[in-house]
Formats: sequence, structure tokens, C-alpha cells
Amino acid sequence: ILPSLQECMGMRIYKQSDALEWLSSKIKSGAPGTSHVMGGGGRGGVRGAKVYGGGYRRSKVDEVREILANLVLSHVRVVSYDYRDKVCYIAVMIRRIFGAMLDPSEFDDKDYYGNKRLELAG
Repeated sequence: ILPSLQECMGMRIYKQSDALEWLSSKIKSGAPGTSHVMGGGGRGGVRGAKVYGGGYRRSKVDEVREILANLVLSHVRVVSYDYRDKVCYIAVMIRRIFGAMLDPSEFDDKDYYGNKRLELAG
């Protein structure tokens, strides 16, 4: 983890807003899974320039928020851009990876036939 944190410090990414700006520089405008132009009205607080047809063109930071909320770990729900559940899920995955690295007996192969639950007739 330390090399990742050092890399962030080297790029001067200290806050969530810095990370969103950095991620926004890595996506193409109108990335798959994001609606680049919202219809008239939309959600309250949508920032951006008004475009032809009454819609609003969202900023790249807003697109990054949409991608994180809807595409990354899409089965974990995000309400009002509160990523707490996704962060906890990722933390559990990282913890299991570290556990498997330190003690290989903790690693469970879900595809291994011996780990399957079988229901037998009778």
C-alpha cells in the first residue's frame, strides 16, 4: 500500500476532489455507461453549460462520479454519491488478498469440486 500512497503524494493528490480531477483527465468525454448530456431539468445541482435542446453538458468530474457510482462494482448500491459501502467492499477484498498472501491456507478456491455443496437424493 505504501508505494500507492507515495505515488499519490508525488502527483499531489491529497483530497477526494484532487482524485476526481485526476480521474477526469483519464476518461474520454461521453464514456460508455454515462449519459453525457442530461435532459432539461435533470437532477438538481447539475453543473455545466447549456447545450442545444435544453439539456446540460456535465463536467468531466460529474462523469467520473457517475462511472464510480454505476459502473465500478455496479452490484453495490450508491445513494447520493455516498461511496461508503463500495469502500467497505473494496477494503474487505484487499483484506482477503493480504490474508491469502500471508497464509495460503486462507485462500479458498470456489471452483474446486471439494468446496462444492452437494445435495444428494434420499
